[in-house]
Amino acid sequence: MSYFSFLHAADIHIDSPFVGLGKLNPNLAEMLSGASRRAFSKIVDLAIERGVDFLLLAGDLFDTEVQSVSSQWFVSRELRRLDQAGVKTFMVCGNHDPMSDWSEFVSLPDSVYRFSSERVETVEVKRDGKLIATVSGRSFPDQSVSENFAEGFTVPSASPYPIALLHCNVGGVGDHHDYAPCSLGDLTGSNFAYWALGHIHKRQILSTEPYVVYPGIPQGRHIGEVGSQGCYFVEVSEGGESSLSFEPIGEVEFVLRELDCSELQDIAALEERMDELRDAESSFGNSRVVRVILSNISDELSRVVRERGFYEEFLAQCNSQVVLDGDNFVWFSSLVIPSGTAVRQREDLSEFLQLLSESFDRDEELQSSEVEALIPMATRFAKGALRAELLKNGKSAVEIYKRAEQIALDELLKGSV
Repeated sequence: MSYFSFLHAADIHIDSPFVGLGKLNPNLAEMLSGASRRAFSKIVDLAIERGVDFLLLAGDLFDTEVQSVSSQWFVSRELRRLDQAGVKTFMVCGNHDPMSDWSEFVSLPDSVYRFSSERVETVEVKRDGKLIATVSGRSFPDQSVSENFAEGFTVPSASPYPIALLHCNVGGVGDHHDYAPCSLGDLTGSNFAYWALGHIHKRQILSTEPYVVYPGIPQGRHIGEVGSQGCYFVEVSEGGESSLSFEPIGEVEFVLRELDCSELQDIAALEERMDELRDAESSFGNSRVVRVILSNISDELSRVVRERGFYEEFLAQCNSQVVLDGDNFVWFSSLVIPSGTAVRQREDLSEFLQLLSESFDRDEELQSSEVEALIPMATRFAKGALRAELLKNGKSAVEIYKRAEQIALDELLKGSV
């Protein structure tokens, strides 16, 4: 039985649009326009249902580009529900919801603590008068922060369970702005029990001793944010041991699927395989927007699919039976035919990742000699993009591994019809 518990969420991006869906299907875009608000409401519902002691919000509650008083008022109303249920909230502001962007006309409940942007602050968490944890955090003052905020965090004395709450980029993940940059060593070298992070939208646990956690975005907005999205429910024992469970929140999931077309001879066979894929995706029990990679497709069939006018007609036919106002749906957003270059890069990637995983301790920083050995292969499949990553100081093998996977996926998707 847990001594206390909390939820960790980040990057809600309330009222942020679903990228590209309006062009695909206006009705689909309209139906999903409120999905980010519903995701936040589900997080609040979950906190109340589980009876957690507090909620951690690690920045980017809304988007700078689309934020409004309406967005902030919605957040305030939802946090009042937590207040009424006796659940505290601790939050930091990120690059999309910096302190400077919050309206003075929207107040937050007394049970919400929003950390200062001027320095690291620490707040005690008590239950029945007994100290159970501390939360330390610092907010972004404005959108762009180049300072390493993590260096200013120190564990308070006599804290039974010290938590650090921070919006930052650990290891310089290339597809996110390098705001509040820090290394994994900056965090694991501390004595905090749990680093509750935000900013990176891909869910990941970077370390378990101590816990360094990105919960990811709770509702994906485009094909670059694939997979099940949500938040973490954390239970802590009286001895300070942590137990994490991922809680799915998003109502629609973006999915990337590979369809082997090596035995397909005509359009009818391809349509049949697409129907089978839809049935398989329907079995997951949630709504899904699927991008399909047509691998091993013959040159002849590829030319037919690419033909101007036919591609749009074929995709529309595949989606013709979809009921968007039903409980769950499967919508095919696009078809991808990998170019010959992309296929070769995938083969090089496999070789590169195999070498990396076999040769090095992936938790340690790469030595200069090891970097030099990897550069020729990295350059071959990623046109220098990964070479630049390798040459950054302080890169660990696990960070390079994750970046290599992302670069290869980006290269593959350039083959989109």
